[in-house]
Order: sequence, then C-alpha cells, then structure tokens
Amino acid sequence: MAHFSRIPANPHLADFSDLPERTIRYYIHRGLVSRPEGAKRGSYYLLSHLEELLQVKKWVAAGMSLERVAALLRGDLLVSPSNPIVPAPTVITRRDIAVYGIGDGIELHIDATHCSLTPLMISRLLQTLETTLNTGDDALSTKE
Repeated sequence: MAHFSRIPANPHLADFSDLPERTIRYYIHRGLVSRPEGAKRGSYYLLSHLEELLQVKKWVAAGMSLERVAALLRGDLLVSPSNPIVPAPTVITRRDIAVYGIGDGIELHIDATHCSLTPLMISRLLQTLETTLNTGDDALSTKE
C-alpha cells in the first residue's frame, strides 16, 4: 500500500504540480515553498509542500507577482512601494485582487482567495470578453 503523505523529490513533485522542476527549485530559493525534508538523494516532500506549491501556482496564475505572493505568505496585508507600512484596520479582511485590462476603460477584478475559477477558466473568460468587445457584439448594446 502506497504512503501518499511522502512524495519523492524529483520528478514526482513536478508531476503532481504540473510545474517544471526548475520553477519549483526557484520558488524554494525565493522562500515561497519550504525546502524538502531529508538531504541530497534522500530528500522528499510532504503533502504540505505540494499544497504550498499549488497555492503559489494559483496566485501566480491569477496574475500576482512573486513579490506579492511572498508578502502574502509572510502575512503582509497591504504592501506597496508607495505605502510600505499600513496600519491595520480594526476589522481585517484579506483580499488578493488580480486586475485584468480588457478594453479602454474596462477592467476585470478577480479576488484570487475567493474565486473558484481555475487559471484556465479565467483565461477563457478573458478571451471571451476581449473577443466580444473587439467584435462589437450587438448583445452588449441596449435596445429600447
């Protein structure tokens, strides 16, 4: 019987996450994903490593920068170059918003922490919206 809480380091984590091994090593180097357990050829990952990796992958696919992902993992809520330290409000609501420019004056905001859409679904939604706007579809016009 296989023990699924332990994942051999290479190439299995890459297979489970559908990310290149090089990307996984880079995320580990940046501190976005924990280092594997064990040492050298005996190293292995736990399911918690896979969960961390999939969360980072989801946020990156939603358009977040690696700096923003790192800030979220550290627990920083509102960090930007113009406003590096923001006092915490009385009620804290964590929202991670990805903003997509669709057309002149039109933006789509997606809250990555609450959105149930996969990155592929978001991509298809954006393509559909852009196609509709670029073709001048009459479905958007108001008829009185």
